[in-house]
Amino acid sequence: GTVAGFGIDFSGNYGEVGYGFSAAELDFTISGILSDSDLSGLFDGNGLPTPGLTVIFGVLKILNVAHGAFYAFGAYMSATLIGAYYETDLPEYGGFVAIFAAALIVGVFFGFVLERGLLRFLYHRDEHIIVLATFAMFLVLEDVLLMIWGTDPYFAYQPMALLGSVDIADLTFDVYSLTLIGLAVIVALALWLGLTQTKWGKLLLAVIYDREISQAMGINVTVVFLATFIIGAIMGALGGAYIAPTIS
Repeated sequence: GTVAGFGIDFSGNYGEVGYGFSAAELDFTISGILSDSDLSGLFDGNGLPTPGLTVIFGVLKILNVAHGAFYAFGAYMSATLIGAYYETDLPEYGGFVAIFAAALIVGVFFGFVLERGLLRFLYHRDEHIIVLATFAMFLVLEDVLLMIWGTDPYFAYQPMALLGSVDIADLTFDVYSLTLIGLAVIVALALWLGLTQTKWGKLLLAVIYDREISQAMGINVTVVFLATFIIGAIMGALGGAYIAPTIS
């Protein structure tokens, strides 16, 4: 079947898009989202949060300046959970679970609160107002972060230390930083599969191109917006959470 009016075939093929958008343009949108998962910036974690920012902008048409706060909260939450975990007698490699748990906690909480509490009132406002509002939220979250964790350094080196280092072409790399590449590839593959091979991805592409017609055709745009923002927030938090063991 297809999304009525859009000609997007759930069998996996893009048909003629009824509102002047070709299959090539749909593919261009997907490529634009996935291109932010390339190898540039992987060693400092930037290859993880940027696709989330792009997905949010592509669907909600919002330049979320507060996205950097998700990165920071993810890093601090990760350091906190890792520190608490290694004070117990649980298996050492369980500290990696704390990293992903931190990303989920931060992403789901802040994603839901910001989208339902602020952004849903701004979808039809001027883009300059949206940028100012998200920038103001960034400043607020920055102060909240300082109130919770202060300015003292937090050390969460244990996961990186567990993996050790490896020599490649007479150069020494820590294995943990190399795993950032693998994680970014997994994120990019998951995005590609989600956008091109699932019904949800096709509905998402429909909303990207015309949210009003999508809503008229029965797509719950509110749920799509909320889910997309939470996913983007989780990806932003994951970048900070995963990089936390390499910094203090």
